Amino acid sequence: MIKNKEVTEQLSAVLHYCGTLDMVADREFIINKILRPCAIWYCNYCAWEDSNILKDIFNEE
Repeated sequence: MIKNKEVTEQLSAVLHYCGTLDMVADREFIINKILRPCAIWYCNYCAWEDSNILKDIFNEE
C-alpha cells in the first residue's frame, strides 16, 4: 500500500515472466526488487501527472 496525504492506493503491477527467474526461489526478489519499485514509481508518476492536469485546468480558467 502506498499512502500519501490524501489517498491510500493498493499497489498492483504485472510482470512479464522471465524464464531465468524461479517463481518460488526468486519470489522475494521479484516482489521487493521488481514489482514493488515499479508500482511505487507508477503511483508517483500518476500523482505527478494528475497534478499537471489540475494545473492545466486551473491555469486555463
